[in-house]
Amino acid sequence: MTTNGSEHADDLVQRNPVGRHRFSRCTALRAMAGGAVSGSLAFGAIPTIARQSSFTEIEIALLQVFSGPDHPAMRMIEAFNAQGAGVQVTGTSYGANYEEVMQRAQANISAQIGPTIVVTGWKYALFADAALNIVDLREVGGEAAVSIPILYYNRDLFTQAGLDPEVAPANWEEVAEFAATLTAGSEIDGAVVGEVNEWTAQSFIQNNGGRVLNDEGKAAFDSDAAVSGMAVWDALRTDGHFLTMANDQMRPAFLAGNVPMYFTSVASLAAISSGAGFELGTAEFPATGEMAKSMPSGGNFLGVYTQDAGQQEAAWAFLDFASSTEGATIWNETGYLVATTDEIPPLPGQEPAYVQMEAGLTNETIWPGERGLEALSVFNDWMSRIVNGDVSVEDGMNDGNAAVAALLP
Repeated sequence: MTTNGSEHADDLVQRNPVGRHRFSRCTALRAMAGGAVSGSLAFGAIPTIARQSSFTEIEIALLQVFSGPDHPAMRMIEAFNAQGAGVQVTGTSYGANYEEVMQRAQANISAQIGPTIVVTGWKYALFADAALNIVDLREVGGEAAVSIPILYYNRDLFTQAGLDPEVAPANWEEVAEFAATLTAGSEIDGAVVGEVNEWTAQSFIQNNGGRVLNDEGKAAFDSDAAVSGMAVWDALRTDGHFLTMANDQMRPAFLAGNVPMYFTSVASLAAISSGAGFELGTAEFPATGEMAKSMPSGGNFLGVYTQDAGQQEAAWAFLDFASSTEGATIWNETGYLVATTDEIPPLPGQEPAYVQMEAGLTNETIWPGERGLEALSVFNDWMSRIVNGDVSVEDGMNDGNAAVAALLP
């Protein structure tokens, strides 16, 4: 057993460098670097902490959206602190996205000022091992949340346009047909928005038979299948169905009733449900033609980065609670599909995500090497340029592939 998970990560690179391993809810945690395990974990008693007269304080680096006082992440922290286990946990916003979180965490870890635990996107599992010396989760324990892209739609607008609100588009051709019906005779400029990022791009690429990285962890998204996959997304824009706007404007536009369809993570279910002033519908992420879907999972895990033994032990105590039935039940309220063997009832609207999970998912692309964070950022930039119409699909995929290849080991 290693102290930083490097041997396990090497195994992961050899077995599954780009997320081709399929898994279901009960096996999802085993896909992570660092050896996390699923279910309610019985780590055993932690008497050293329990006997302490003062609290051991640890910090968790969170996504900004997780840090609101009513978010399940903060409520889970409060529930743990209320147990009086001798550990006091503070949740801190480290950025609006995983990239910002990892950049700030890397700087603070280098300065030896924390954090103890980081909400780490799965795509950074190998980078975390190579650059941040992640602690072996087989020794510390862990918890994960699985996110899957789904289609949200405004059932009221469907009804007004004469569409059956019980029937959602199954593929992108049907999305275009529905979009034309929804915009005909209305003031709606376009009928579809969806977050422009590397994860969604992987969905379009992979559902068309392409790959982002190959089995050796090399850039492979200049293939005909990958190019054609992104061309499906681009066609929605050129045909006037997909509206280009900043990612942070998409949800408000959808919730305001200005856009009928929105594809994004099931992890946003709770926030979207509470903010929608209309009857909300959810459906599976549309397929590409008649091709069988090969959906990538996303999500995050609680990675432990401190090298201090006392902090590691305190982190263990919190992770034990996070992976318990009580902790997982709280976390499930986000909309994430929590990787657990506990029988936690699904939220209304989560059904399409569970259907996709049970059909089998692949991992989100896990970017290797100490420049993995940079490589992902470059990939994301090229995908954004394609979707926004700043570069042709073919040029963007070819030039982007060359740029990413130069950064990978």
